[in-house]
Amino acid sequence: MYKNKSEYSNKLIAILLPSLGGGGTEKVCIELARSFKKMGYSVEFIVVHKYDNKDYFHYQANLEFTIYKLDLNRFRSVPFLLRKYLLNRKPAALIASMWPLTTAAVLGRFLSGSKTRLLLIEHGVLSIQYAKLGILHKFLFRVSMVATYRFADAIVGVSLGVSKDVASLSNLLPGRVRTIYNPIKLAIFPLKNEFEAIEKLWDCPRGGRILTVGSLKDIKNHSLLLRAFKKIAKPGLKLMILGVGKNEKKLRNLANDLNITNSIIFAGFHLNTSLFYSTADLFVLTSDSEGFGNVIVEALSFGVSVVSTDCPFGPSEILQNGLLGKLTPVGDEEKLSEAMIEVLLNPFDKKMLMKRSLDFEPQLISQQYLNLLGFK
Repeated sequence: MYKNKSEYSNKLIAILLPSLGGGGTEKVCIELARSFKKMGYSVEFIVVHKYDNKDYFHYQANLEFTIYKLDLNRFRSVPFLLRKYLLNRKPAALIASMWPLTTAAVLGRFLSGSKTRLLLIEHGVLSIQYAKLGILHKFLFRVSMVATYRFADAIVGVSLGVSKDVASLSNLLPGRVRTIYNPIKLAIFPLKNEFEAIEKLWDCPRGGRILTVGSLKDIKNHSLLLRAFKKIAKPGLKLMILGVGKNEKKLRNLANDLNITNSIIFAGFHLNTSLFYSTADLFVLTSDSEGFGNVIVEALSFGVSVVSTDCPFGPSEILQNGLLGKLTPVGDEEKLSEAMIEVLLNPFDKKMLMKRSLDFEPQLISQQYLNLLGFK
């Protein structure tokens, strides 16, 4: 069915996601969509999970794009509803992110008999994320990737490390999985009259402002950051944590136990992070693993020096193995605290950091995706 390629819209790209929540993957896909739109393509989002108040980017995306809501709690029905979508809309390309949705996308296209080009993106280190699964689940996880990924037209990892991980898990030759770094919206510096509120929030002079941005979940290891900060805490030094998540109460309790509550700012979630980056002196990432590390590039675009754990796999690639930022061993609070003080006293060259951020400009990255899909 639909054998004639002319029946497919050569200007429609569909993006399949679990949700439009406040995570880095969703933010990246919205940036891709915006760039595709600027380049003359139409973009539609297909969202699996039912909408709830945690879908921070849903309202934002809904203003600019059509969103098809599958309203499902389980993935097992995704291939069948995706089949219906592909037969009805006939997009030129379908971009699916995050296992097991990637596997569902392969099955959905197979059921539809569609000629839509299918591109799969993995944003995380799957071998680490799913390492704690039971034996049966790990077996099914590996089998699903081996059985389906080879039928995609293109597969992308968002860092060299992620690409190698995906190739290994899906039993594909390394060259079959391409690396395309994430598109990151570059710095837009706020106007002078916008700074009053953020200055009150920091409530400390420049030179001692440490910022971290990310969901408050285990893999981000904010507890490591709090313990390292305790070692260097002094008047005039503040740590701002930008993000929300299940660990917020635990982290607040830890800050209280460490007697640093007055030096920690839990700022919550903000769609526009420019005020926070533009007023920070140091950005710190303490993750146990990162597929890429969007927030590092965001910090670089504002010329903010970075200290990051040398976790698999993104930070070292972005920071060019420590040339453009300080890398510390995963889980080492002593080394982390030493690095924070060192970089606060001797920050990296701002112009050099901002120049590096240009390598991740959305239009540049989006063109790489279009080239991989065979579109001009």
